[in-house]
Amino acid sequence: MKREELERHPAYLALSPDEQAEIDERLADWYLDAALVAATTGGVNELEAEDLRFWLATTRRRPWAMISTVSHPQRANTLFEGLLELSPGLAEREDRGEIVPLARGLCRALIVAEGARVDEGFIRDEQLAALMRRIGRLEQRVEQWSDAGVKQVLCEAGFDELAEALSNYVKTHRGVRGFLQRVGERLDTKLFDFVRGGLFVTTGATDHEGEYRGRTWSNWTQNYEAEPGSFLRPRSEDELSSAIAGARKLRVVGGGHSFNASPLCSGRMISLDAYDRILELEPEARRVKVQAGIRLRDLNKALWEAGLGLPVLGSTDAQSIGGLIATDLHGSGRDHGFLSEQVRALRIIAADGEAQTVEPGDELFHAAIGAIGTCGVVAEVELELVERYHLEKITEMVDRSETEANIDKLLAANEHLSFYYVGGSELSEAVRVHRWNRTEAPLSDNWEKLKTRKELNDFAISAYFPGVAKKIADIDEDAWLSDALAPDEALVMPGSSGFGRKLFYRHDELEYGVPFERYQSCLSQVMALLEAEEFFSIVEVRFTPDSSQALLGPGVGRRSAYIELATPLSQDHETIFARAETIMLAHGGQPHLGKKTSMTAHDMLETFGDRFTRFTAVRTRQDPQGKFLNAFCDRVLCE
Repeated sequence: MKREELERHPAYLALSPDEQAEIDERLADWYLDAALVAATTGGVNELEAEDLRFWLATTRRRPWAMISTVSHPQRANTLFEGLLELSPGLAEREDRGEIVPLARGLCRALIVAEGARVDEGFIRDEQLAALMRRIGRLEQRVEQWSDAGVKQVLCEAGFDELAEALSNYVKTHRGVRGFLQRVGERLDTKLFDFVRGGLFVTTGATDHEGEYRGRTWSNWTQNYEAEPGSFLRPRSEDELSSAIAGARKLRVVGGGHSFNASPLCSGRMISLDAYDRILELEPEARRVKVQAGIRLRDLNKALWEAGLGLPVLGSTDAQSIGGLIATDLHGSGRDHGFLSEQVRALRIIAADGEAQTVEPGDELFHAAIGAIGTCGVVAEVELELVERYHLEKITEMVDRSETEANIDKLLAANEHLSFYYVGGSELSEAVRVHRWNRTEAPLSDNWEKLKTRKELNDFAISAYFPGVAKKIADIDEDAWLSDALAPDEALVMPGSSGFGRKLFYRHDELEYGVPFERYQSCLSQVMALLEAEEFFSIVEVRFTPDSSQALLGPGVGRRSAYIELATPLSQDHETIFARAETIMLAHGGQPHLGKKTSMTAHDMLETFGDRFTRFTAVRTRQDPQGKFLNAFCDRVLCE
C-alpha cells in the first residue's frame, strides 16, 4: 500500500497528526505491507488504527520491517489470505509476530518463482528447493502449512503450474529417484575434475571458464546454463549501446565464474570478450583505462611488463574486469581489500543505450559496483595502479586455537592473511594459514613449477580424498603425516601471480562478510554444523578493512571477515548451505551476490537499510522497465 493510498484509509485517518507524519516519513518511497501488518498485530486482514500504532512502536529500531520495495500484486495477497485461512487460530497465538512474516516471505518467494516460470519457461531446482525449505520451516510452526496445504492454496489461487512444479521436485529429489540423481551428480563431478586435472597437467590450461557452445551458454562448473534468443559479442561502444537499447531482456557475461543464476537470460546475452582492449596506459601517472571485457590475467601481464600492478587481487585471474566490478571483488588485506578502491572512473551504459562516465562521489558510480549488472553495463574502467612488486607467500599448518587467540597480532604483522579450515573434521585442531607480504627478495627458482605442483596437490586432496583433508585437520600440525601431505612452504612470486590459482575442483560457494568482531563466533557455529553433519567443505576465512566503494556488497560499511564454504558439487549441499546461511545472517552477515544466496529484496532492505534504498533509486533510474533483471536479480534486488 503506497503512502497516497494509505492516506485515504480509515485506519490512517484515525491516527494523530504526529503519528501520520511518522508514517509519511517512513513511506516516502516505499510500500506498506498492510496485509502483513494487520495479520501480525491482530491476526486479521483488516487494517486498523491500532495495527499502525503497533507497527510504529515495534519497528523504530528496524524501520524497514513490514515495508516493501514494490507493491504486492493481488495474487500475492490472495496466497497470503489463503495461508491465513488454513490456520484459523493464528490470531490467538502469542508467537504470531514470528510466524506471519514467515508466511508472507513464502508468498513473496512463490510469486518470484512464478515470475521465473513465466519468463524462462521453468523453475530452477535450487529455487524449488528454497521454497520447500520455507514450507518446511512453516510446517514446524503451523502443521496446516504443510507442502500439501500450500499446494492446495496455490491451486485455489490459480498457480496450478507452480504447484505441479513443486510436486515434481519432491518426486525427483526424494526416495530412489533422488538417490539415483545424486549418484549421477557425483559421477559427473568426478569426471569433470578428472578431465580438468588432466588438462592442467598436460597443457597448463584448465578450461575453468564459462562458454557459449551451440546455442547454450554455461558457467565454468556447467551447472548453470541458458539458451538465449541471441548471443552477441560487440567490438565497439556503438555496437554495444545498440545491442543494449534494442533488447527486451538482457544479461552480460564475462568469465562465467558466478556460482548462481545471475548471468542467465532467455532473451539477449552479451559477451564482452571482444571488448577487451587497453585504451590508455600511463606509467608515470600510474593509471590505466580498459574496456570491461579484458580478462584480469591479460591486464596483469600488460601491467607487469609496464612495471605496474594492483595492490590486491582475488583467487583467480580468469574473470573479466567488468565481472569483478559487478561483484565488488575482494581479496584479503590489512591495508587494501577491494578492487573498487583502485577504481577512478566507470563508463556505464543505461538500458536506453545512453552512456555516461562517472567518478567517485556520483551515486551511480557507487551503485554500479557490486550491482551484478543491474545498474547498467560497465563498458570501461579506469584504475589507479601501484609499482609492480614481488610477493612472498608462506603457507603453514598451524594450531587453530592459538591462531584464533592471536588473530589481531597476525593481521597487524601481515599485509595479507587467509585461512583454510576443513569442515566436517572431528577435532579440527589445525588450520592452514596463508601469509602474503611484499619483499625485495628475488623470485624463487622454478616458482611457476612449484606453484603448479602445490595446486595439483590441493586439487587432488579436495576433489578425490576429502578424508585425507579431514585427517590433516584433526592431527597435530607438526605431525609427520601433516608435514608429508601439507608441508610448510615459502615462495616468492610476481605480485600479479601470487594471490590467485588456476586449478579448482568443481564446487559450489556460499560466502558472507560478517563484522570482524563477530566472525569467530560465527565461524565456530558453522564449523560445529559441518562437524555434526560430517559434511566436508573447505572453509576459507579472509579479512578486509572498511574500504569498499560499493553501496551493496559483503564488506561494505565496516571492517569485515569473510566466511566461505567451497563444497564439492558431488555432495548434496543445498540444505547445509541454507543452515550455514542462517548462522551467518544471525551474525550480521552480508551476502556475496556472485555466489549462492537465498536472500530476497526484502532481506536486502533489512540488511543494508538506507544503502539499499539509495541503490534502488539508482537502479530504477538506469533501468525503469527491468531490462537488466532476470529471475535471480529480481528476487534479490527487486522482488
